[in-house]
Amino acid sequence: MSYAPLRLRSSNSLLAGASDVYAIVKRAAEFGIRSLALTDENNLYGAVDFCKAAKEFGVKPVVGAIVSTENEEAVLLVRNAAGYANLCEIITHRNLEKSFSLSDALPGLQDGLVILTEDIPLAEKVADKLDRDNFYLELTRPCRGKACLAPTDKRAAEPLENVGARRAVPLQTSHERRIITAAKEMGIGLVAASDIYFASPEDYPLHEVLTAMKQLDTVENVKKDAGKNREGYLRQPFEMHELFSDCPEALENTMRIAESVDFDLLGRSHVFPKVPEVDGKPAAKQLRETAYSRALDRYEKITTPVRERLDFELDMICRMGFADYFLIVADIVGHARGLGTPTAGRGSGASSIVSYCLGITNVDPLKYNLPFERFLNPGRRDFPDLDIDFCWRLRDDVIDYVYKKYGDDHVAMIATYATFQPRSAFREVAKTFGLSDPVITKIQKMLKRGINRNLPIQPRILHRIRRFAQELAGFPHHLSVHCGGVVITPDPIFRHAPLHRSEKGVVVTQYDKNGVEAVGLVKLDLLGNRAVSTIREAVDLVELTTGDRIEPEKLPDAEEKTIALLQSGDTIGCNQLESPAMRNLLRMMRPAGTAEVMQALALIRPGAASLGMKETFVKRARGLEKPTFSDPRLESVFGDTHGVLLYEDDALLIAKCLTDLPTGEADNFCRAVTKCESDAERLELSNHFLRHCRMSGTDEKLAKDLWIQMAKFCSYSFCRAHAASYALLAYTVAYLKAHHPAEFWVAAMNNNAGMYPKRVYIEAARRGGIEILLPCVNRSGPEFTLEDGKIRVGLLRIAELSQKSVEKTVSQRRLMPYQGLADFIARTGIGPKETENLVRSGAFDFTGLSRPVLLWELFTRPKKKSYAGAQRAVPLQSEMTYPELKDYSERKKFEDEWELLALSARGHPMTFLRGSLPLNGWVKTSEVCGHVGEEVAIAGIVSAARVTNTMKGEQMAFLTIEDEYGICEATLFPDVFRRVRKRMRGMGLFVVTGKVENQYDAVTLTAENLECFEPEGFEI
Repeated sequence: MSYAPLRLRSSNSLLAGASDVYAIVKRAAEFGIRSLALTDENNLYGAVDFCKAAKEFGVKPVVGAIVSTENEEAVLLVRNAAGYANLCEIITHRNLEKSFSLSDALPGLQDGLVILTEDIPLAEKVADKLDRDNFYLELTRPCRGKACLAPTDKRAAEPLENVGARRAVPLQTSHERRIITAAKEMGIGLVAASDIYFASPEDYPLHEVLTAMKQLDTVENVKKDAGKNREGYLRQPFEMHELFSDCPEALENTMRIAESVDFDLLGRSHVFPKVPEVDGKPAAKQLRETAYSRALDRYEKITTPVRERLDFELDMICRMGFADYFLIVADIVGHARGLGTPTAGRGSGASSIVSYCLGITNVDPLKYNLPFERFLNPGRRDFPDLDIDFCWRLRDDVIDYVYKKYGDDHVAMIATYATFQPRSAFREVAKTFGLSDPVITKIQKMLKRGINRNLPIQPRILHRIRRFAQELAGFPHHLSVHCGGVVITPDPIFRHAPLHRSEKGVVVTQYDKNGVEAVGLVKLDLLGNRAVSTIREAVDLVELTTGDRIEPEKLPDAEEKTIALLQSGDTIGCNQLESPAMRNLLRMMRPAGTAEVMQALALIRPGAASLGMKETFVKRARGLEKPTFSDPRLESVFGDTHGVLLYEDDALLIAKCLTDLPTGEADNFCRAVTKCESDAERLELSNHFLRHCRMSGTDEKLAKDLWIQMAKFCSYSFCRAHAASYALLAYTVAYLKAHHPAEFWVAAMNNNAGMYPKRVYIEAARRGGIEILLPCVNRSGPEFTLEDGKIRVGLLRIAELSQKSVEKTVSQRRLMPYQGLADFIARTGIGPKETENLVRSGAFDFTGLSRPVLLWELFTRPKKKSYAGAQRAVPLQSEMTYPELKDYSERKKFEDEWELLALSARGHPMTFLRGSLPLNGWVKTSEVCGHVGEEVAIAGIVSAARVTNTMKGEQMAFLTIEDEYGICEATLFPDVFRRVRKRMRGMGLFVVTGKVENQYDAVTLTAENLECFEPEGFEI
């Protein structure tokens, strides 16, 4: 008994399907179903995963979709490549055009499609225009709810679950009779359908929850809807044969349709635009000439090694058909450089000398010994992957250029699937059980603190909510936009992937980054990078203040001041180098140039850490231990890494060195190691590696040891080229900090995000001798600015001051400076609350009036109408009489500024807070290194904190403690952390007592106790 399900929704039918594609395909295989279709609602989100799952379980996949509008609906199934292109176009038009009509679209786009519908009015409109051999009316059983039972039907009053469970000889309903009659009249076939929403009957309760979420209703109310879709589970073939025993031809047609399909979604060829010929020269010749001409910009002369590497790469690139790709990427990068932004190519693409010469990357692969095979080799079937970083402020301009050059119909952003996370899933499920937002928040907070008693919810209901939330976690919720993924096609992109409008209004592919590559589209990653942005702004500021233009790509390596900064670990603000762990590692390693920075970036990754290699590497780098090689052949692999497995490429080199695998196969093996997820995959790869090691005469114990290291290492490590790209960026930023600190700090404060709050940068700049100026309505820009070597705080730092108010302030100031508070209010019309915050943050200190007087003026002056321009409608400051009010104390000003700016321009917080401590005797953080081996106490606030687990699963913490003199790293091991963790609230004020340790010049405090003090009258 054969049957192919042809109407099937998965979890990709948002808030409708209650099973993921893997679960559905697995169950179909268990039932012996040889072919089935995935037909999610107006999308192909799950098509790629569906085809992969079908391949795994030996089931033939049929790609399709339920395309519906308010009045029309049909199932469209792909028979061949033309049908796939037409389905993509239909879905795109349906999603992007308000006036879309399915009945109008089908006749012109029917080629290669099988069309199924139970919508008789739609069928009547299109029957004469469609190929009847590929057009069917659906006979759906079990019927969906009581509505499709005729009133006179004896089963109409019978419970729906009994109707589905009896499996008696079917009794045709009036709706079914209309379908059968219409099919005969139109001369088209019938096809058996079962409207499937989930894999098994046990999934129906989750479907109810999803339905309630979609309808913004409760599960209780949804249950009242006569059990609609309760029967929407995947049935075994014998069940379908019983249901359609009176109409066997409808069931046979499901197999006939499935057998007619000749389409492999995952077997599509790559799709990418071709570069037009120039003076009769094809892309390959253009690439060769361009690479050689631009090589002279990178090298003083083209030496034999340069020529040999260029020829080797160009031959392979052109032979594999990738010349167009390199030229197009180079064009995009060239446009970005024309906008004034540095660029940084990263990933394995940085191992290419062609990319380097074209300006796509800035890493010289000859200097850093980067193997091209990691990027491209004859054994690789996928397209090369060049990830390009731009200034995040100009990234959208670069993407706009791509749209304009290749056309809106040929370019699209890539989607990401926003999925339910555990907390959001719990919240949304709880709403369907009638809980309000405040109650849900209270429950989540109590559960997070481990409180399971006295919850405002019945335990039975809580159990159900948790179970459903767990099932829902990972389900797609909506489409979002990838941070920089773009695809370009030679013909309209909607012929290769369906498009959708994201929640932000951006048109995106319905496939994510993995999906677009799986269907043959070529992904370009045009990404915003904070380090590139910091470099750009700092270089511009240096040119503005000195007249000299720094060329970041031509900085000297191993420059003295830069190396001194790196070796001291004074790298807060330097992208990639500012974490506490990295600053300590730099002190340990004592880098002498970018090569050592590259090693540090690789060493800090979880891959090397998981093998416990950091200390081994540091010892060997400092000459305290000699490298050892368990096989002489490995010296060629680990010679420059002191015998330590450091880079992802090392796995490739090991595979080449110790096995008989050719380069392409070794690369594919290493990629498989990084991506394998299941134990079965790992076992297969292990056997593959060990077998080839034996064949090449490698010692079995050595091979097993190396396999264990590679399996742990590869998924969490950098490839050499990627590490080199980041090392160059990090070195450049460090150079700017060492030579132009004021310009650097302004750029870092305006562009960096993540590791530390801005107050930490402010204090680091101040310790470097740079004066910090308060905001000023006459001097500040929106962001931090440079002013005579000092840093002025920007207006956007002021709490509750809107972007619009900042823009008004700056635009009116361009006409003429503000004369005082009244003039400012009249010209900008900014309200009293925002103006009060400006006053309290010091933005009107230029008037010479105290802040209490300014606030008196703000709240007691007569109300005036605001105006724009130079016409005066308010008295001059000199014309006003002010009361004599005592100015605020320095402490009060600090508290106001801290509250409104989240930083202090007048001094470190500890300057004002030390008086809250019970006694003196604290060691300055800047003097801790002079107390190695001693017990000391330091007082300060927390700049950064990280809680992590030990190998035994116990929690411990790392704290960065800051005072007015510097910073100190403190380690709280599990026993101490357990004892003091409840005292760790916010940023302090803390007193930490412990022993000073020195590990290879990295000085830290091993904490033994931590006390928290609350500053009197002030909450920090």
